[in-house]
Amino acid sequence: MICLDDFLRPPTEEEKKRWLDETKEDFDSLPQEEQARRCMFKAELLPAEVLALRMWSGPMYYVYNGVLRGGVKGKFTTTLHALSSAITKLARIGTPEVVYHICMH
Repeated sequence: MICLDDFLRPPTEEEKKRWLDETKEDFDSLPQEEQARRCMFKAELLPAEVLALRMWSGPMYYVYNGVLRGGVKGKFTTTLHALSSAITKLARIGTPEVVYHICMH
């Protein structure tokens, strides 16, 4: 587990140079937290966007989706805008992949 302060720490010049020389195989062999940190800087995410993503991928998922699906106005407006912005930025740097959604009854 990586501390949020360490995660948000800007990369040093040495890190930036090392990141540019990496191959996909080098990147894939990194721990998941380090991959996420590099993607965050590549996408130029703001700290508020990182926090919104973290909350949405964790304890607030059901709350945010309830607000979005229920059409409730005025709840978590700023956080949901930060979340939308983060997803848009990450989509710009990502590669399209097939995702299967399984519905369980």
